[in-house]
Amino acid sequence: MLAVCPALLVGSYVGFVRGELLQSKRRWVLPSLAALATFLGIALILVVSVRWETCYVRSRVERIEWSSLTGGGSAVSLLAYGSPVKHRALEAGWFRLGESQHRSKHAVCVDLKTGNELLVRRETKPPVVSPDGKLAAVLCGPRPLTWFDEDMGFPLRTVEIWDLRQHRLLYRGLPEEFMDPVPPELYSAEWSPDSSWLALTSSRWRGEWGADTLPLMFMRPDGSQAHEIELGQPQSYWYSCDWAPSGEAVYVLEEGGRLARHSLAEAESETIWEAASCEGLPSSFRIRRGKIAVSPDGWRVAVALVGYPHQDGAIMRQTDRFFVFLVAADGSRSQLIFKSSADPVSGDEALHFTWSQDGKTIYLSRVVPVVRGSRTADRRAEMIVWREGAKTAVLSALPAPSSELDTALLPGGNLLILSGKQLWFVCPDGKLRSMPRDVVRSFADSALLGLDNEGRAILVKRKEGGYIAAADLTTGEVTRIYP
Repeated sequence: MLAVCPALLVGSYVGFVRGELLQSKRRWVLPSLAALATFLGIALILVVSVRWETCYVRSRVERIEWSSLTGGGSAVSLLAYGSPVKHRALEAGWFRLGESQHRSKHAVCVDLKTGNELLVRRETKPPVVSPDGKLAAVLCGPRPLTWFDEDMGFPLRTVEIWDLRQHRLLYRGLPEEFMDPVPPELYSAEWSPDSSWLALTSSRWRGEWGADTLPLMFMRPDGSQAHEIELGQPQSYWYSCDWAPSGEAVYVLEEGGRLARHSLAEAESETIWEAASCEGLPSSFRIRRGKIAVSPDGWRVAVALVGYPHQDGAIMRQTDRFFVFLVAADGSRSQLIFKSSADPVSGDEALHFTWSQDGKTIYLSRVVPVVRGSRTADRRAEMIVWREGAKTAVLSALPAPSSELDTALLPGGNLLILSGKQLWFVCPDGKLRSMPRDVVRSFADSALLGLDNEGRAILVKRKEGGYIAAADLTTGEVTRIYP
């Protein structure tokens, strides 16, 4: 509209000055050309201006979000915001800009060793790099012409596969097998441990009289051998999945406590364990959340279940219970290693499994509320540790109360915990040890993403809009990486 209106005025003026406004059509050529030239000139200026304001410039990045470690510890992916809006009151009022006060929004993948960008994409999900560091998967949708896209709600229906070494697009789109009966909306992507498969979580709306479903989709990097597992409805459904170390299968825990093994080559699933038939769970136990993790040697699957007793149709959420099982990879046996019925478990509880590299120790971190009377007074972080040969796991409550809990596995089987302003070692026997003060000081006001290939702790500093840094666990020296 900004280009059309001036163009019509210029064309009309030219025709009026020449006295051709009401004459034959043949004499409208010059006014039409003047209007077209004006339109193209203004449009070119607008496009170049928008292009400049939305382009990626590292020096103009002012805020980062959604940071995650990827590529087996070789890279970090994030959303970078730059080019701040200058006329905030005008643009926020006229265009409903909301809280997005930046014109440039890019998904960036950064090499932790060199600090250089491996891939930059506009208006997409952060790239997910394969464990071997060669490929990157990016979920994207229609890209708006301007930066006012916060309330458009475009669904992500396309996946891009990039060769990071040659910086070449290998595949874009979705296989035909995923488009029937309707295209799905993509949420996240994850590579198999051997980088040969890509898993996509999604939902699919089947129409006015249909229902949402949660298909778990698998494909090769070139889009071949595509197939999916249809799990359930997202309104009341949850599931948890994890890869087998070889990358040839995926373990899926579904809502009813059914643990299945899905073979990717054969595209077949088999049930290996069911919570309903397992000893140790109450007969009236209703599962409302779960989490699984496969050991690095592929012999065991750790299963955490959160639920509540259900009697005579009454739901008693205040008596939530927590159970942890170890299930053999073939489902031949299972072992109850931890249960808790005294502590309530909140609905937004943080559950995170970490296996040691030898598969003999497992750490489970969780955040539970501290209830006083009928109100939640605070939250505390806990660590559950199980060592091979032990009948039950050991519970270690962290000394300082906190609702934040970041973990990273260290060489030797110890676990590094960052909770609020506190930093600890967790030994395989479950005992806590404090870190040196110099190291603790370097972790201040940070979130821990994990360890890179060089053994450095990768942090997200919250100051200055956020930036990525690496901390040496021996000296505490902090090196700024991005931006």
